[in-house]
Amino acid sequence: MFNTIKKFFYFVLVVSLLGSLIWFYIQRKIADEKSLIEEAFKNNDYSKIIEFYQDVKISSKSKNQNYLRKCYQKAFALQKYGNIEDAKKYWDLVTSNSDNESYKSNADFFIGQYYFNKSDFAEAEKYFNTPALLNKTCEYYSHAQYYLAKIEYDKKDIDNSRKRLLPLIKITKDSDILKQIKALLGTINIERLYTRRITDNSIDYVILNGDILANIAQNYNTTVELIMKTNNYSSPVIRPNNHIKIVTSIFSIEVSKSKNILTVYENGDFFKEYVVGTGRDNVTPIGTFKIVTKQVDPTWYRHDGKIIQYGDPENFLGTRWMSINYPGYGIHGTWDDESVGKQSSAGCIRLRNKEVEELFLYIPINTSVSISE
Repeated sequence: MFNTIKKFFYFVLVVSLLGSLIWFYIQRKIADEKSLIEEAFKNNDYSKIIEFYQDVKISSKSKNQNYLRKCYQKAFALQKYGNIEDAKKYWDLVTSNSDNESYKSNADFFIGQYYFNKSDFAEAEKYFNTPALLNKTCEYYSHAQYYLAKIEYDKKDIDNSRKRLLPLIKITKDSDILKQIKALLGTINIERLYTRRITDNSIDYVILNGDILANIAQNYNTTVELIMKTNNYSSPVIRPNNHIKIVTSIFSIEVSKSKNILTVYENGDFFKEYVVGTGRDNVTPIGTFKIVTKQVDPTWYRHDGKIIQYGDPENFLGTRWMSINYPGYGIHGTWDDESVGKQSSAGCIRLRNKEVEELFLYIPINTSVSISE
């Protein structure tokens, strides 16, 4: 009897030891696999991940979460490697079966992007609007909202597109998608600015006897050029009792010298971003200033006293000039597009001519200009 118990005890002990060794081996294998995959993702070595998971095949009936984790990682690697069609098959599997909300939201985004690029916008909207992807904390929330805004923009629903994009400015951390969000929002804001339709930043004004555009523009802190553009006027001559759209927004400008970016705000909200050139050797002044004069086809009054007329090859001010209340400095155009985006000027802020002309059109005198490092 004692020998039987002793043998049973040893048997249990051996089985336990073998079980522990097997468990340890499996955990070690999982850890090694995880370490290898993490290193490959870190190095953007997607081909290595695809090769490592070559035996991971599509099995639509499997609910095993470890298997679905591998499917997710393989899908992501295929996506980044450019094998979109194969990636889509694994994304479908993940979003249908995974319990991991992060995996599901990412899968939904890439499936939505797949259909968007196929111009199947109805199907794209379905995936961009899934509960997992509508969670603002998920990785691709801003990306999905951007695509939805693009769909709305293409449908000419620019007000809802703008409404969707504006909150993303403050919460989006991915610099690449933020750049795209700002670009689309800038385009939309300019369209809303120029449209004859009355928007939330404008009023319908009835012209009175004795009115002239210059006085109306001054009274509403806007520009004659913007009133003419918005109302499709080729001449500043106006007639009493006619209705015109007047933009009532308060614009402000912020310039980052280190980023060479000029950002326009409308009533405190992001409006549009422009790439600019700033001063060499950090000579562009820092502080808060205001626009004090504006000039079309500007004359350049050089620091040595020489006057260089518009059209002279030595006049590098481009087609527009807006001075600030810091003598000798301002915002202007350039004939040298390659100088934009660099610290390339004698101290002023320069834009490409086409962009400075746009800015000039809607920015009135006394607009605040804040310049920082």
